[in-house]
Amino acid sequence: MTVYDRDGNQVDRISIMRAFVDSGYIGLLFEANTIAQPYEACDPIHLNDARVFSAADAQFYEGVEPGDLLVSPRSLNAIAIIDPTTKRVKWVSVGKFVLQHSPRLLGDNQILLLDNMGGRANKGGSRLIKLDYRSGVVDTLFPRPTTPDDFEFFTFNAGHIGLHESRTRALVSLTQQGRIIEVDLETGDVLWEYVNTHEISLTFFGKARIRLARFSTHFAQYVENPSFEMNSGAR
Repeated sequence: MTVYDRDGNQVDRISIMRAFVDSGYIGLLFEANTIAQPYEACDPIHLNDARVFSAADAQFYEGVEPGDLLVSPRSLNAIAIIDPTTKRVKWVSVGKFVLQHSPRLLGDNQILLLDNMGGRANKGGSRLIKLDYRSGVVDTLFPRPTTPDDFEFFTFNAGHIGLHESRTRALVSLTQQGRIIEVDLETGDVLWEYVNTHEISLTFFGKARIRLARFSTHFAQYVENPSFEMNSGAR
């Protein structure tokens, strides 16, 4: 991770690998994820998210200070909290999810995660989980047992969570499926869904044919009270 000031000057650099090694977690780096994905042997960390604890967030997580970093090294199947001053890991959760993305702070010692490969096969294979920071207990928020089996909830890689400011609902992007669903985190209900499908023209033997194609969706975010400045000549 590289830290810049407002003027774009580099002020710090934090090695995730060094942080784990220096904190006594060298075992997590040994053949990290290379058995399942040997083609990624050169990418033992694959950091896919980093969040800074604000003063408001830190008070809800014991031992966490404002400025601490919540990181998601995907290839380690782990999330961790790093002290940016000492550059040491002060907390880690590993092995309870697979190839995870988008850790989000829910408050009250709870962390929301997209578990890409740790879900039940009959529900798609991915799942939205809540991890208890203190106990390590994992609760599956979606899919629920009542979710129909034909509602395939899966993305092997990528995926993203856009958390609403109320922290009661979330936009979940299933990148490979080209889908976005909004989930009520309390009930597990699907509130809204978007499928990124388009018509494309393919030419076969000189004849154009229209087919439907589903395009990847990498992320979706809530926008509160948007304001757009339009050019006076715009129509």
